[in-house]
Amino acid sequence: MHKNNSNLKIRFIISSKSGKDDQADDLERAVNKAFAEAGCESPNIVITQHEAHITEAASEWAERFGSEGLVYICGGDGALNECASALYQTECSMGLIPTGTGNDFAKTLYNTRYESEILDKVIKASTKPHLRKIDLIEINNEEICVNALSLGFDTIILEGAYGVLNKWPKLGKVAYLISVFKNLFARKNFNYKYSFFNNDGKEYSGKIKASVAVMANGQFYGSGFRPAPDAKLDDGLANLLFGENINALDVIKLVNKYKEGTHLSHAKIHSFEFNRGYIESLDEEVMGNIDGRIFESKRIEFKVLDKQLSFAFLDI
Repeated sequence: MHKNNSNLKIRFIISSKSGKDDQADDLERAVNKAFAEAGCESPNIVITQHEAHITEAASEWAERFGSEGLVYICGGDGALNECASALYQTECSMGLIPTGTGNDFAKTLYNTRYESEILDKVIKASTKPHLRKIDLIEINNEEICVNALSLGFDTIILEGAYGVLNKWPKLGKVAYLISVFKNLFARKNFNYKYSFFNNDGKEYSGKIKASVAVMANGQFYGSGFRPAPDAKLDDGLANLLFGENINALDVIKLVNKYKEGTHLSHAKIHSFEFNRGYIESLDEEVMGNIDGRIFESKRIEFKVLDKQLSFAFLDI
C-alpha cells in the first residue's frame, strides 16, 4: 500500500499506564522535537486520562480523517490491541511507539529485541512511515488479536508476573522470569480438542494434553519469549504451537530455547500454520490471554483476517 505520507494527519496517543515510569511528558517533548527537526507539521498528541480513552481518541481520529489519518499508539501490547480494535474496520492507519514493559509486538515489527535502545530512532522515523497492511486474528467473531493469544501455563506465568509488577514495578521484564520459577510446580497441562485448517484447506484435528497453546501473529510474547520464530505479519497465516505434556524439568530445559526461538525441534513442541479453527478445553475453563489481557474460556474459535489493518512500518 503506497500513499503520499506528507499528507497524512498524524495523532500520537500516549498511554499513561504503559511503561515503568510516568514518561508521558518526556515522550511528548521527544515527538514534537522529532517532527520539528524533520520540518514536518506538528502532530496532534493525546495523553490518556481515563479508561477507554485510547478507543475514543483513535475512533475520533478515524472519523475525522479516514484514509488520510494515522494514529501512533505509544504503549505496550495491551494499548496496541485497544487501538487496533478501534481502527481495523476503518480506513485510518496506525503505528506503534513501544513504551510498555514487554513490547513483544515491537520485536517482530522492528526486528530487534532491544526496544528500549531504539525508542529514539523509532520516534525520529515516525515522521516518514511506510504504510503496509498486516494480518490480525479474529477471536470468537467478536474481538481481535494483533500479536498473540495463548492458553494454559504461560498465562499462569503472566498472571504471576503482573502480581510481581504490582508490588515491584521497577523490576520490568525480570518479573516474568521470577514468575516462571515461582510457578514451576503449578498445574502445567490441560486437555484440549482442536481442529484447524491451513491455506490449502488441509484439516488438522485431534486431542492433546498441553501446557501451552499459542496462536501467534507475531513472533514474541510474554516479555521476550519467542514461540513462533517463523511468523510473518502479512502472509495470511498465523502460527499455532502446542507444548505437549510439559513437566518442571522440561520447563527448566526449554526456557532459554523458548526465549531464543530454537525450541521447534524439541519432541514435545508441535508447530503449525493456520487460517482458521478452534481449540476447546475438555476440562473446566482455561486461563488465557489476548495480547496480555487475561481471560478464562472453554472454547476459542479463531481465524486470520488477511491484511486487515494498515500499519506504519519505519526505517530505523
